[in-house]
Amino acid sequence: MIGDRFSNMKHITWNVKRNSGQALLITIMLIAVALTVVLAMSYTSKTDVQLSKLEEENQKALAAAEAGIDALVNQNAGASVLIDSSLDDSFKEFSGSATKTAVAQKEFASPLLQPKTQYSLYLSSYPTFTSPFNGSITFYYSTKPSCTDASADAIEISVVSGSSYPYTITRYLADGGNRIVSGLTEYLSSGNYTIDGTKYTCKSKPISISSSVNPKMVFVKSIFNPTRIGFEGSTNLPVQGTVINSEAKTSSGVSKKVQLFQSYPQIPADFFTTSF
Repeated sequence: MIGDRFSNMKHITWNVKRNSGQALLITIMLIAVALTVVLAMSYTSKTDVQLSKLEEENQKALAAAEAGIDALVNQNAGASVLIDSSLDDSFKEFSGSATKTAVAQKEFASPLLQPKTQYSLYLSSYPTFTSPFNGSITFYYSTKPSCTDASADAIEISVVSGSSYPYTITRYLADGGNRIVSGLTEYLSSGNYTIDGTKYTCKSKPISISSSVNPKMVFVKSIFNPTRIGFEGSTNLPVQGTVINSEAKTSSGVSKKVQLFQSYPQIPADFFTTSF
C-alpha cells in the first residue's frame, strides 16, 4: 500500500511538471505574437509618417516648379530664373531653375485635335512673317491600324502664301480610305512612325512649301476623328512657340520637373478655311 501511494505521488509530480512546461510554452508564444503585432503596428505607423512627409515634400517641390513657370510666362525666349529665395522668400530652402527657350526643330507634334478643328503651323517667323521656310513637310496622323479602309482617318492641309492680300490658299487632302473623294490624294503610306515622341500610323506625301511664294502658315484639319498631327520638315521648321522647363528640389532631395509649351496664336478652323 505504501508503494502504491509512492507511485501515485510520482505520477502527480510528473503531471504538474508537464502542465508547467505547456503553460510556459503558451506564454512564450503569446509574448511572441504580441511583440509581432506591436512591431508591425510600429512599422506601419512609421511608414505612414514617411509617406505623408514624402507626399508633402512632393507637393512643395511641385508648387515651387510651377512658380518658376509662372515667373517666365510673360517673358521672352532666353529668359531664366532661379528657384530660391531670390524668387520668393517661401522658397529659401529650395534649389532649382526655370528656363524659356524657342522651339525650332525638324520634327513637331501638335496637341490632340478634335474632328473639324485644326492646328496652325507657322511657315515664317512670327510676328513679322519674315524668313519663310524653304523645303517640304511630311504630315503624320492617326493611330488606327489601317489607313486605307472605310473607317480610315483623313486630314485637310491648307498652305497660305503670298506677299499681301489676297493671299493664296493651296489645299491638299490626305485620305487613304477615299472617304471624301475618289481621286487625287496626298496620302502616301501606312506604318509605325514616331514624330517628336508621338506615334502615328499614316503619313502624307512630302508637300513642297518652297514652291509657294512667301509661305505664311499651314493649317491642318482633322476630318473624322481626334488625332494629333506630326510635322516633319526637310530642314528645321520655323519657331512655333516657346517651352518653359522648370525643376525645383527640396532640401531633403525631392525634385519635380514641369514643362509648359506656349504656341503662337492658333487660328480657328472656320476663320477662313472650309472643309471638303
